[in-house]
Amino acid sequence: MTRSIKKANRGNQIDRISDLPSNVIDGILNHLNIPELVSTSILSRKWRENRKAVREAQQASSIEANTSDTETLEEESGSEMEEPHEAAVPPPPPPRRTLGDYGRRDDGELANQGFQLANPVSFDIKNTVLSALKENPYSGSEAQCPNLHLSHFYEACDYTDPPGVSESDKRLQLLKHSLTGRAKDWLDTIHPGTIQNWRQLERKFLDRYFPIHKFLERRAEISNFEQSDNETLYDAWERFKVCLKRCPNHGFDGHNQM
Repeated sequence: MTRSIKKANRGNQIDRISDLPSNVIDGILNHLNIPELVSTSILSRKWRENRKAVREAQQASSIEANTSDTETLEEESGSEMEEPHEAAVPPPPPPRRTLGDYGRRDDGELANQGFQLANPVSFDIKNTVLSALKENPYSGSEAQCPNLHLSHFYEACDYTDPPGVSESDKRLQLLKHSLTGRAKDWLDTIHPGTIQNWRQLERKFLDRYFPIHKFLERRAEISNFEQSDNETLYDAWERFKVCLKRCPNHGFDGHNQM
């Protein structure tokens, strides 16, 4: 009995929400989430009828938003996967060059044309001078002494005296004829146009073949020189003079030499 009375009273309640225009009801429902739609469905019959449509629309909108996010993530991951492939493309190989190409400058000239002076002076070299220079050429080996070679070289240079040519220019032009092997190769490696006088070239030659440790060795031979057993005084003196020539800048005066 009580249950029938409640139904009757509920049926007699005035449904004012249903009298509202449909667009107003739809606007209200669109601002409610699903739990709010369920809890307020008892307020109006028309509210209950539209509840299902609104809920389906919200679910469809949520599914569409999730699908859009998924596609965006796939596109980003796809672009990240494609980037390494583009970066991994090897560069085109350089143009093929021959061994002769590496011996040329960019302007097509030969990169190494041998020893070249800053201010070259040409003159005729006599055959006797060439023969003296090539009699005992210096190769840079340990068995040869660079200072003895320079001493012989100066003697050979005295065989000629071209007019109008200074002693420095004469020696600059003649040194290459007294060298051979690795020493000749060393001379050709000097950058062209960097040597202007003989002192510069002589300094480079001694820095290369008579460094400080060799200077100290030759100087020690002079300071520790002794006459050998069964060696005459004359032979000992001649050997001592050779030691002096092997290290001309020894620094010992005549008194210390004795």
